[in-house]
Amino acid sequence: MLFRALAVLFLSVIPALPPFPAPARAQQVRAHLSADSVKVGERFRLSLVADHNFQLKARFPTAGADAGADSGAVGAATFGDLVVLGVRDSSRRYLGRAGMRRDSVVYEVTTFALDTARVAPIPVAFAPRGSSAGDTARAATEERLLLVTSVLAPGVRAGRDSAGLKPMTPPAAFARPLWPWLLGGLGVGVLAALLAWLWWKREPEPEERAAPKRPPVPPAEAARRRLRHLEETTDLDDPGAAKPFYDDLSHTLRRYLMHRLGLHAFRQTTAELVEQLQHRTATRGTLPETVPARVRRVLEGADLAKFADQRPSADARRHALDDARAAIDDVEEALQPAVEEEEEEKGGRQEETEAAT
Repeated sequence: MLFRALAVLFLSVIPALPPFPAPARAQQVRAHLSADSVKVGERFRLSLVADHNFQLKARFPTAGADAGADSGAVGAATFGDLVVLGVRDSSRRYLGRAGMRRDSVVYEVTTFALDTARVAPIPVAFAPRGSSAGDTARAATEERLLLVTSVLAPGVRAGRDSAGLKPMTPPAAFARPLWPWLLGGLGVGVLAALLAWLWWKREPEPEERAAPKRPPVPPAEAARRRLRHLEETTDLDDPGAAKPFYDDLSHTLRRYLMHRLGLHAFRQTTAELVEQLQHRTATRGTLPETVPARVRRVLEGADLAKFADQRPSADARRHALDDARAAIDDVEEALQPAVEEEEEEKGGRQEETEAAT
């Protein structure tokens, strides 16, 4: 009786005990393709699913420069004939079975293989969570084949068969355009008209041939006329007219010195021009010392009015006009004896030549 009572008690207690945990199964890795057949260069998806112990972490392969430090990066050849374009999605979740977890990743891929693309066994590494040690286990997917259809027309395969291609059509015949001929004729007409106009301008009229040429105006006379016109047309009491007044005044004086003395007056600064006048005064003695001083006063006043935005008074502008006239008169007075001596020498030579003949 006692043995039977113990047996009944044991059998009644056993169902109430919690079940023993089932041993964790080995890691399993599967690969899924989003299409059974693709075209060359077409994008599709490759999904990797790993079932493993929840205490481990799955490291999926990453191709190329997208790999991280601990991402399990591998070479592109790991994916076989597939070219990984990027990672589209990743997820993880715990399974209902005790001690198991499922990690997955979705790649966007393409292929350029012909006829058939080989999906090589893709390895997935497993390591303890939170550990920096190396992998503890590895698993790989099964090798798969993917049908790749050609993008060429039926019956035509690049580099293999040219059947089905239509023969090359001959070049199309177009009518010759008329605009090149019209453009060429217009150009010839314009050139002929230009040559005729140049020839007509080259031949002077009979009256023009017989008319004597006017003698050139002496530099001193031209400068005095310009100064007289400047004085008559300029309001010296207007402060706003200072800059154009000095601009015209300095231009007239520099032009006179260039034509009369052969100086590069427009290419020289005020200091350079005055220094050259002083050099002529000291070495040749043909110019009086008053000329460089008067020229300096006129040109320095012009520089201040044009570049420093100064507005000299009306008296200062009148003094500048007087200095310009006086400088011209001094130069002419100094050069006149030299001109007369040169004319006398020419006349003497001419008389000697006539007497000898």
